[in-house]
Amino acid sequence: MTVRQKTIVKPNGVVEVQDAQLPAGAIVEVIVVVESSNPTKSAPVSFLQTARNLKLDGPKDWSENFENYLYGNGDDAAR
Repeated sequence: MTVRQKTIVKPNGVVEVQDAQLPAGAIVEVIVVVESSNPTKSAPVSFLQTARNLKLDGPKDWSENFENYLYGNGDDAAR
């Protein structure tokens, strides 16, 4: 059985869940998800901005010879 309801936290962190379906004395698991009362929205970050911020270190010809570096094919002198 699943009981799902919204409630308000009372003083001292007290949360009450009341439902006629809940049998007295039953052991239950309670998961509390607190909704943010003041959500902050940040500007979306593009893939290119994320990629630039990674600060990867590698050979300058990565984009041209990525298969050689990935699979080890071709001329190792290019590395």
